[in-house]
Amino acid sequence: MEEGTLKILCQKLPVLFLWSEATGNFQVLVVSRSVNNGKLRKNRNLFINIMLSTTCKYAVRAIIFIGLKGSEENRANARVIASELGIPMQFLSKILQIFVRKGLLNSFKGPTGGFFLAKEAKDITLLEIVKIIDGPSVFESCLIGTGLCQSSSGKAERCPVHDRYSKVRKEVVDYFSSETIGGIIDRMGYDEGVLLKL
Repeated sequence: MEEGTLKILCQKLPVLFLWSEATGNFQVLVVSRSVNNGKLRKNRNLFINIMLSTTCKYAVRAIIFIGLKGSEENRANARVIASELGIPMQFLSKILQIFVRKGLLNSFKGPTGGFFLAKEAKDITLLEIVKIIDGPSVFESCLIGTGLCQSSSGKAERCPVHDRYSKVRKEVVDYFSSETIGGIIDRMGYDEGVLLKL
């Protein structure tokens, strides 16, 4: 990560949900100190950076956009979403259809067709979105291994980071479980310009 200013989309210490101005990447940071004036100085001892897949980043951004712009009466058009957010149209369409099948979005075809949230934005959590796109393993995989992480207690072959990292993992899961699309939109001030600049 580049040292310098990070755009904070929302803040629930010890977890930040933010975007890097330098790279445009979505990041979740687990930190051990407060953030002042939107600046977080690079220090590897202070945070663990958890990266979501590009598909998941697109999905989160699209759901936020639909929450801002879409309604049953004024549905958000997929081509508009793709153009505004810089997401490849065919890729976006597949993502949106996944959410329709999972019951997060409703869709209508035709000249006035498009998408809108199938439930209140305040009832859609980040955890739900991430599990649909990246699967639950993003919260279960070992920090340094390739499989699921299990306690080192009483095992001959121990994961040397599990017991400490499990506490951090719990904080991350708690954050994703409690953070909602509605909450993010509220903190954006319902200003789509904030999203479009990311």
